[in-house]
Amino acid sequence: MPFDPLSSSCTPGRTPWRENPYRSVAPGYTTVGVLASQQLVRLMVYLNLENLTNVRQTNFDPLLRVTPGEGGRRTVGEWTPLEGRSANAGMRVRL
Repeated sequence: MPFDPLSSSCTPGRTPWRENPYRSVAPGYTTVGVLASQQLVRLMVYLNLENLTNVRQTNFDPLLRVTPGEGGRRTVGEWTPLEGRSANAGMRVRL
């Protein structure tokens, strides 16, 4: 069974911001994902798990600004995943 661990991370303090009213640099975070698949004759079954560490931007700061920013923007920029953990599974049939 093929097994592919995936991960990404952000080093704290490396990304400066001008347009975020809640902080001036990015905090560190790590996300982990796993993709597993199994070939069964003409059928391939797979399972994909993403962001197992459940990192979300709302765990750090709000998305909405207290006052509008440049150009009337009411949200801060995206710098981490917004959706948290996710999983999907499926199958492919070879005809």
